[in-house]
Amino acid sequence: MMKNYEFVPASITEMEKDKTLSHFLADDFSVEKYLKAVLRKGHQSDIAVHQVAKLSKILQTLDTDIEYLVSENEDEMMKQLEAVRDLEIVLSVVQSNIKEVEENYETTQLEIQRPLKIFEEGVNSLSTTHEAANLLRFISRFLSLIQRLKQDWPNENNNLDPKNPPKSDISKVAQLVQEIQNLVQLHDLSGIEIVEKEKKWINQTNSVLKTVAQNNLRDGMKMLNQTQIATSLHAFFHLGCLSSEIHQILALMQQSTLSIIHDTLEGHPDKSTLAGGGGSGGVGSVGSVGKKDKNSTLVASKQAKTILWQKIERMYTSLKKECQEIHILHLVFSKTMDTASRTKLLTIHLNNGGKQIDLTYWRGLSELLRSELDNSFDESEFLSQTFTEEFPRLKSLHDQFIEHICSADRLASSFSQEDIQLMKNVLSHIERRKLEEEKK
Repeated sequence: MMKNYEFVPASITEMEKDKTLSHFLADDFSVEKYLKAVLRKGHQSDIAVHQVAKLSKILQTLDTDIEYLVSENEDEMMKQLEAVRDLEIVLSVVQSNIKEVEENYETTQLEIQRPLKIFEEGVNSLSTTHEAANLLRFISRFLSLIQRLKQDWPNENNNLDPKNPPKSDISKVAQLVQEIQNLVQLHDLSGIEIVEKEKKWINQTNSVLKTVAQNNLRDGMKMLNQTQIATSLHAFFHLGCLSSEIHQILALMQQSTLSIIHDTLEGHPDKSTLAGGGGSGGVGSVGSVGKKDKNSTLVASKQAKTILWQKIERMYTSLKKECQEIHILHLVFSKTMDTASRTKLLTIHLNNGGKQIDLTYWRGLSELLRSELDNSFDESEFLSQTFTEEFPRLKSLHDQFIEHICSADRLASSFSQEDIQLMKNVLSHIERRKLEEEKK
């Protein structure tokens, strides 16, 4: 509906008041819908004609009103028309400027892209040159380190011999090998012929150097040389095999201990051997001949026991030596540090899941002694009889061994009472059997 006008023509007011014509002013009025409605109501054509006539009259009145409004507001409308024309001119200038800006933008973009593309190509070229320079630098460093290594460790036809160790400290050589291997791992030097050739040699050097360090460590332990032991431990650390080598040396020491015990408890005569197979002379020979055989048996038995006790004494002496070697290894291990991180090698070993050296060996030794003595006691009549009859002597040697370990300078400092008691219980089975024999 027409509202909020300062002047509303009378024709519009008349149409608003007329119910039959007011729908012509509706916002949703449709000529097509109106004609269809009229055609459907053909019998009311007189009403429609009346409405059309009335509408025509109103339209004539509306034309008159519009002419009046135009004449009354002609100056204002001309001003608005001029304003619209001025606006159109401004819009035309703005559109022209926008088009010019767009054209300048495209031109400027092309001008910027050309040097930018040249710059990108230069950057790519510089990056490639930089990578090539880095590669050459790494290859130069690699070959320089290889040359230093070969100077420290002379060889014929690139064949290294563990019996011919390097001139320098093996820990420094191991550090040099570690640096070369890190260089190969951190940078892709594959496919370079000279590098591939030297990589094979460095792998061989790594393997041979491990052997040299192993021999050096065993020699250092035997001679109780702390410097030699520390050098070997540093070499293992730089080669990245510290924990595995410690595990291996423990296994070798336990194997050596087992061999010592076996050598002591095996190879002794049984009862029939001591008897010498005598008695073939029948009843009539029981006299002087039987007495002679008996004396021979007693002498043989006494000699066999003497040999046995000598072996047992040597066994405990060897075990003391091995415990001392393990102790010196543990002592040096607990003091030696990685110079770069200022961390003790023992701490690094334990953090990687490694075991305490002295405790591991001591508990293994206790178990080996117990099982081997028990088995030999049960299986050998000679050992069973000897250990039962002379148990105090065996216990004395065993107690002296424990006392030596506990009284030696810091030799058993990390052992608990349970660990000491574990070794004391080694003879419990033999002692129990002795008591059973005494009760019989």
